[in-house]
Amino acid sequence: MSENDSAARLLLPWHKAVRSELSRRWRDQGWPAALLLEAVRGSGKLALARHLAMDALCAEPVSQPNGALQACGACRQCLLMNADSHPDFIVIAPADSRVIKVDQIRSLTDFAYTRPQVSKRKVAILDPADALNLQAGNALLKTLEEPGSDVTLILLSEQRSRLLPTVRSRCQYFRLPKPALAELNDWVAGRLVSGKSAATSKHDEVLLPELVAAMTLAYQFSPWRTLEALRADGHQQPVLMTVMETLAACVEGRQDIFAGAQVLAKVPVEELLDLLLWVWASVFRLQLSEAAASEADQTLAQSSALKDLQTLVTSLESEAAETAYQALLAFRQQFNEGRNPSVPLFLEASLMKLREGRRNDEKAGKPAAVRPVDFLSALTQSQQLLR
Repeated sequence: MSENDSAARLLLPWHKAVRSELSRRWRDQGWPAALLLEAVRGSGKLALARHLAMDALCAEPVSQPNGALQACGACRQCLLMNADSHPDFIVIAPADSRVIKVDQIRSLTDFAYTRPQVSKRKVAILDPADALNLQAGNALLKTLEEPGSDVTLILLSEQRSRLLPTVRSRCQYFRLPKPALAELNDWVAGRLVSGKSAATSKHDEVLLPELVAAMTLAYQFSPWRTLEALRADGHQQPVLMTVMETLAACVEGRQDIFAGAQVLAKVPVEELLDLLLWVWASVFRLQLSEAAASEADQTLAQSSALKDLQTLVTSLESEAAETAYQALLAFRQQFNEGRNPSVPLFLEASLMKLREGRRNDEKAGKPAAVRPVDFLSALTQSQQLLR
């Protein structure tokens, strides 16, 4: 099974309790006409939605200790689901563009208003529902206003504010909780080892707890995005490390601004914006934290995994990091609104501004590097700035 197939089908350990709770709730209340499931990209929400669909379609569901009814995995319905050939289940996703179009929603409407062929109900997943264009959203609204009695729509969203308010109001809403950081880090490390795709000798630091934790936070607790970012071969390094390395080199004058901007511009735009937001939130948080003033810890000081983030903390005036963060928020808003701002020009201007915000030689190097426990604690707290 490929990584993409795994992400779409593998129920993550921390989602098992969510599945059980939702299945139990719907056993008592009946399956909803529409469920809005929100979580970050790469969180495993599609796999969870597929398992919920199996629970709804299964002919012989098995009772769980908490009273939930979950798919047996062996009946005809379950076998059809596993073979991707169940006639009463569909997934609506963007086809040749980044949007779900009105014709796809019209097909969904036809699906919703016909009787189930082999099961007692029908299930459709929209992934991601954020991709609905205006006409498609309005067409979906009509289906939501007059839902069939035997159909459930599961809308997957990364940011529900992108959906029409009228669509949101007609769905049961559930926000997937984030896993514990330690549990997620252990899962990522285990997948790397089992897949024999751990770092090569050139980048043995990739499995250091500091780096895994930092990347987990940078990718907003997204297990599949974190795992993908850590799968580097001997000629590459994780994108987060490249971003931090480039920023630190440009700030300290070791790399030309325009060359640095070109390096950063090679990263996919949405991923780059996420990583830069996390870097500047972390720098700003660490500079404000009492932990940032603690005595240097030799172990962390020698860790190549996070040295570039530490360089940014100690080399920049706090105002520079805050300004970079605010400018990035404004740029991302323009990007999300489809105004097509120039990424290279923004990066060049940002790097120039950052170099101007470098601390003078007398101040550089202070505050000292922080202790590992304090550092990771502060990194975790920095995630609050991204919410």
